[in-house]
Amino acid sequence: HEEAKSELNLIAKELEEANSYLDELYKKNEVIDVDADTPVQEPAHKKQCFPTPRNL
Repeated sequence: HEEAKSELNLIAKELEEANSYLDELYKKNEVIDVDADTPVQEPAHKKQCFPTPRNL
């Protein structure tokens, strides 16, 4: 189980890094994938991200 656990931790870490990278892009307005007419509550990429496993 330990091996799978560290594998999951690694994946979670990479997802977190990818998320913050996407956040940076959004701050720079380089990523636009919503219609201009659509009010945006949060960056669209947030909805597609996996939740970070907390119970490891």
